[in-house]
Amino acid sequence: MFSAIPLLSVLAALIVAGGIKFVVNGLQGKWSLWSFSMTGGMPSQHTAIVSALATSILITEGFSTGFAISIALAGIVIRDAFGMRRSVGEEGQALAKLLKKNHVKQQIHIVPGHTPPQVFFGALLGVVIALIITFI
Repeated sequence: MFSAIPLLSVLAALIVAGGIKFVVNGLQGKWSLWSFSMTGGMPSQHTAIVSALATSILITEGFSTGFAISIALAGIVIRDAFGMRRSVGEEGQALAKLLKKNHVKQQIHIVPGHTPPQVFFGALLGVVIALIITFI
């Protein structure tokens, strides 16, 4: 049976995490609507979304196939957020420094990953949002 709670939890996590990221960046002097959807930054929006999804499915369905799938998805997304994407961002920064040092005028797009605290707070935020959406 379909429950709208997981979908509402995901949408709320997307909006709240993006809003927090917007404010955090703004307080650092980087006011931009782009910060709502940018990669990297505090909190991890991707992690908040998959954590809200897994939590809301657990609450609405219990230990089900849907929950198992959401946990697998969350594991992949979270590992990617602070693992591979973070490494790629650090490599991009090193490449930018190397290009600058060698006076190469090449623009590169650096996509930052997340630090462990950013991922932790994204996960915590997702769980809290799912609990609020479910029990309100």
